[in-house]
Amino acid sequence: MLSKVMEKKYQEYIKDIVTNQISYKMEENNFKMWLSYLKSNPVKATYQGFVEFKRQFKEVKKMKSEHAEVAQTIRKELKEKFPGIKFSIRSECFAGGNSVDIYYTNGVPEDEVRKLVNKYESGHFDGMTDCYNYYNNRDYPTVKFVMVDRKITEDIQGRTKIDIAKKYGIEDINNEQEWFNKFNAWSNTVVYRELVNKSL
Repeated sequence: MLSKVMEKKYQEYIKDIVTNQISYKMEENNFKMWLSYLKSNPVKATYQGFVEFKRQFKEVKKMKSEHAEVAQTIRKELKEKFPGIKFSIRSECFAGGNSVDIYYTNGVPEDEVRKLVNKYESGHFDGMTDCYNYYNNRDYPTVKFVMVDRKITEDIQGRTKIDIAKKYGIEDINNEQEWFNKFNAWSNTVVYRELVNKSL
């Protein structure tokens, strides 16, 4: 069994891998079995097993999953490009791929953000063939999907709705049928079209 000092160190590695869900690029075929063993038997490793574990993962605290690395890079680029906007960036790994999701409020149009981050997608999904097609010109870390979600606050939407109603002679701003008769669309769609390409 491990000494108390080594067991403490061992538990630090366990925390990094199990608790923080860190994944690694490893050539060893037994990695998954080893990880499963660690999860089910966190304090039963032999001294020899611990030495091997430490050898394989000596850079454990420095290593990051690919999707986390992409998220960190995107976060840095967005901060430099759009310093006045607060972005919430999340990364995840799932069966069949990984993704980075970007959330923010108001700010620049989604298209401007997408132009900056699309290069971090590994490829694109083809709905015609129901297949994901990978690009061949990526020589840096990428993820399968990069999603951008911009939220526009209700106060801006409300003011815009009032301005549109005045401009186009909508008599009852809450009458959705009047909006549809005028624009062939409901009021929320009209407001969205007005704001989607604007910086706020």
